[in-house]
This record gives sequence, C-alpha cells and structure tokens, in this order.
Amino acid sequence: MTQSNNTSAAAKGGEDAKVRVVSFPDKDPGRSNAQRRRRFWVWATFIPFVLIPVILSVLYFGFIASDRYIVKTKFSVRSPTGLAPTDVLGMMSGVTSSGSTVLDSYIVSDFIESEQLVEKLQHRMDLNAVYDTDMADFLMRYDSSKTKEDFRDYLDWMVSVYFDTSSQVITVEVQAFTPAEAKHVAEEILFLSQELVNEISENARLDTVRTAEIEVTRAEDKLREHRKRVSIFREENQEIDPTISAGSQQTLLGSLESQISRAQTELESMRLFLDTASPQVKIRESEIRALTSQLETQRARLGSGEGKGANAEGNSLTSKVGAFEELAVDLEFLQRSYVSTLVSLEAARLEADRQQRYVATFVLPSTPQKALYPRRVLSVFLVLILSLMAWGIATMSVYIIREHAT
Repeated sequence: MTQSNNTSAAAKGGEDAKVRVVSFPDKDPGRSNAQRRRRFWVWATFIPFVLIPVILSVLYFGFIASDRYIVKTKFSVRSPTGLAPTDVLGMMSGVTSSGSTVLDSYIVSDFIESEQLVEKLQHRMDLNAVYDTDMADFLMRYDSSKTKEDFRDYLDWMVSVYFDTSSQVITVEVQAFTPAEAKHVAEEILFLSQELVNEISENARLDTVRTAEIEVTRAEDKLREHRKRVSIFREENQEIDPTISAGSQQTLLGSLESQISRAQTELESMRLFLDTASPQVKIRESEIRALTSQLETQRARLGSGEGKGANAEGNSLTSKVGAFEELAVDLEFLQRSYVSTLVSLEAARLEADRQQRYVATFVLPSTPQKALYPRRVLSVFLVLILSLMAWGIATMSVYIIREHAT
C-alpha cells in the first residue's frame, strides 16, 4: 500500500513538473523586434533633434560667428528742483507727486526704440556701413536693401535700453562689429536723447510762459488803447488835467468873491460921505458889476449856471472833470493790471526755469577692448540643453499618445 502511494506521488510530481514547464514559455520574438524598432527610432530622432543642432552650433559659434563689441552708456533725466517722494505712492514707486522726471525718462526710452531714432541716426551717420559690413557673419549682417521698419527690428538686437524706475537711470547698450563704430553709435544715441530732452524742456517752458505772455499782451493792448483815449480827451479839451484846472477855478472864484465883498464894503463906506452921483461911487459900482459878471462867468464854467451856452453841450469844467476822473480811474486800474501781469509773467518764467529738464550722463561711451558677444561656449551649451529638452518632450509625447491609443 505504501508502494502504491509512492507511485501515485511520483506520478503527481511528474504532472506538476510538466505544468511548470508549460507555464514559463520563451519570450515572444515578434514583441522583442517591435521594442527594438521603437528603441531604434527613438535614438534615431536624437540625431536631428540634438546631434545636428549641436554640431551646427559648434560650427557657427566656433568658426563663423563674428565678434560683437558692446558699449554702454548710463544717464538720467533730472530737474534742478528734483525732490524726494514724500507720499506713500511716491515712496513705493519712486515717483514724486510733482515735478517728476519719470515720464520724460519713459519718453526717452520709447524714443530710443522708435523708428524716429533710425531716421535721425541715418541723417547723422551711415548706419548701413556699420551693420551691412563684411566683418559681420551671414546671420547678423543687415541687408541694406530692406526698409527702415526692418532696420528698426534689426536694431532691437543691436541696441537695447533699460529704465530702472527706482534709481531713474536709463542704460543703453549698443553692439557693433568694431569698437569704434559701437562707440560712435552710442555717442549719437546719447546726443539725440539729450536733444530730445532739451526739446521737451523747452516746449514745456514755452507752454508755461505762453499763457502769461498772452495776458501781458492783452493788458498792454488795453492800456495802450486807453492811453489813446486819454490823449484824445486832452487834445480835444486842451487840458492836461481838468482836476487841476478845477482847483484853479475854485481859487479864482474865491478871489473874485473876496474882491466883490471888499468892493461892496468900500462902496457902502463911500455912500456915507459922498453923493450917489459922485464919480468915485460910480466907479466902485462899475467895478462891483464887472466883478460880479466875471464871477458868474467863472461859475458858469464850473456848470453852476442855468445850463445855457457851453453847459448845454456838456463842456463845462465839472463835466470835463467827471469824464477825466473816469478815464483816470480806468487808467490806474489798467496800469495795475499790467504790472500784475508782468509779475505773473516773471513768476511763470521762474517756475518754468525751475522745472527744466536736463540729461545727467555719468557713464560716457568708451571704446571697448574685448568682444563680449557672442558667448560661444554658453551658446553651444544652451543649444544642447534646448535640443535635449525638445527631444525629450517629443519622445514622451509620442509614448503618451501610443499608450493612450493602445
């Protein structure tokens, strides 16, 4: 019985051995070939994605790329009365609430990046000779047959500007293929920037003063016209100042009244001792009548009569004095207004001078001695990194798409 059990156990062990052999078959040859093909194509894409760009970059930066020299200049737009910011916004942004030069600095920065700079540079120097030169390689050389818009885009690579709002410093970096030309271009850009700031400052000054000058001109015209009216009045009435004549007239009337009073007193005394028909009495009476007539005539000049003769035409001394006093009051008012406008004009000029802008250059363009661009080793390394990244992204994308497709 024991033998039969051993026999059955051996038979069972043989069957288990057969099962183990069947459950671990050899690898599928077709699947292995597919994996090898995929690996081949993955590494085959390494050539166009990584190897070729790196080889081309080594050839270009090592044997073809031209040296580029850099010239830097730093300047700032300043005002004679530039004040530190006192409000919270000004302290955070570096911009003062009044008299700020930040906006002018932005204008200069935009001007350096504009087509107008290209036009003005072309009038002052031959930019085509600077950048369309045999010293430049085929990638960095500018084609002079292109338009000024294309040249503006090209200068974005050769001229860079940076404005620091905290320090209000403008940094301009100019690249060229020779040290002298790089310095020349930087000097011209600095000169044009100074010219622009001076123009902006002068226009602002003229705008500030122009309103005050218009008011002065208007006051001058009114004063001149009123002086003509005063002159015409004096010519027509043949009197410089009727008020003086009126004072003299009052003195004359007082004198006549005194003479009449004295003559009447003497006449009364004569009548006590002389006959009314005596010559002395007649003479004194005639004198009193003459003085009284003259007194009435002089009073009529003042306008105290019945409104006849000269008074009826409004030419009495009183009417002249009234008309002249109106002219004199208006003349004094216009003179004071004119003086006030002159003071305002002077104040406007002082304010305009106080708000003038100027370019403070503290880093002048200097001739470089060494070409800083291109950075050959760094450029090749960057090409390698970017190529590896592109190749890795493309490979992972293919694997992800294939995984989702299956």
